[in-house]
Order: sequence, then structure tokens, then C-alpha cells
Amino acid sequence: MNVIKNCFFVFSFAFIICFASCSLNYDIAGKGAEENLIPEMIINKAEFTRIKNRKEILSFTADTLELYKTDDLICGENIYFSIFNNSMKVITEGSAKYFSANQYTEICYLMNNVQLNSYDEDFYLTAERLKWNGKTEQLVAAKDDIVNIQKGKKKDSEGSFSVDGKGFAASLFRKEFSFDGNVSGFVEAK
Repeated sequence: MNVIKNCFFVFSFAFIICFASCSLNYDIAGKGAEENLIPEMIINKAEFTRIKNRKEILSFTADTLELYKTDDLICGENIYFSIFNNSMKVITEGSAKYFSANQYTEICYLMNNVQLNSYDEDFYLTAERLKWNGKTEQLVAAKDDIVNIQKGKKKDSEGSFSVDGKGFAASLFRKEFSFDGNVSGFVEAK
């Protein structure tokens, strides 16, 4: 479940920036739309690096970022991030087609082809949509969305599993996950 903990670092990075409600398609607002539907700032080909104790701990890129002053949200398109350990080794990578986060609610959404890969935990997760709540440290998917989790791909693994399920929820605090809906897959013990 270290992948969830590492996601927290990515999302907390995003909270540092001013966030906004996102509409990458401005045509939907139409003429006369309220001012807060239009981003205050648009950044193309964005690249951010977070440094802590003189070491890179996070690398974040996006094709487009939109910042909204009135709603304190940030939205991004085609995002990719890497999280590093103290030895500068990549421990987690992730990507999604769309991203939005709110500074005050500490809620972040990853949408469309979400992928999270924790190398330290030998854990890989894919989903269509995920919601991260920084206050409760929970990662959840929509009730009917299928989430795939794979663990144990390394040769020295004690076992492996691949599970597809609905109603995914994970707790960083407890370091556990569950499914409320149908689940299928396999478990291999060594």
C-alpha cells in the first residue's frame, strides 16, 4: 500500500499551487459564462520538480495545466509523475489523461487511463478514475469502475496476484485495500 502513501506526496505537491475547477473545453461555457469558469492561468508543457533536503523527491509533468483563482483548483491534461527515495531512486510512477485537485478540500481526481506503479512494493494499479482524499488518506474508485491491481511481478516475490474488481477503496493509514463489488483474478503462492 506504499503506492497510496506515495500518491499522497504527489497530491500534496499539487496543493501548493493554486487550484481551480477545470474545463479544458471552453466552448461548453458559452458566451456570458461566469468569470470563474475561465482559468486565470494556462501553462503548456509544464514541468515541476520538488526538492527536499537538497534531493529531488518528486518530478511532475503535464501537457497543460489550468489554474483557477476563484475555486482554488488546478486541472491538468496528460500528467506524469515520479516519486524518488532518499537515494534518488524512482520508487513510484504514475500517469493519467486528466487531473484536478483542490487545495482546501485536499481532494484530487485522476481520470482516464490512470496508472500507478510502486517499484518498492512491487505493486501496479490501473483504473479509469480515482479520487484521493488527503484529509482521510483514502484512495477510492467509482462504485462501478473496474480497478486492476497486480502484485508480485518481481522474480524474488513470495507470491503474486492480479485482481479486477469494482468498488475499490484503499486506506493509506491502515495500508490495506478492499473491493465492494465483483472481483475476479488469480492468486499464486510460492
